[in-house]
Amino acid sequence: DTRLQLVEKSHSIAADSHAQALQAAHERHAVLTGKVDRLEEFMGETVDKHAKALQDLHAVFHREREQQAQRVLDLEMSHESHIALPDRVAYLEKFLGESADQHAQAVSALEK
Repeated sequence: DTRLQLVEKSHSIAADSHAQALQAAHERHAVLTGKVDRLEEFMGETVDKHAKALQDLHAVFHREREQQAQRVLDLEMSHESHIALPDRVAYLEKFLGESADQHAQAVSALEK
């Protein structure tokens, strides 16, 4: 009879110990689950934030590239007009010179 009581008591102690260990394991699991959930949420937010930043950067790059291309075109057009400028100035100088010569001749003719 005492042996049976000893076995029952030992079994009861082992069962209580096991129950406590199981409860502690469940609590650690709950804590870990919470941490994993927070990490997944953080990683999702981080991925979304980086994806948005990359998309914004991509848009800025394309806008800047288009503006740069327009500046190059403007510069090329400006350069072309500057190339033609000496010819235009020469024409005006010639025209004004001929006009001044003609004017001088007309004044001279009137003075005679």
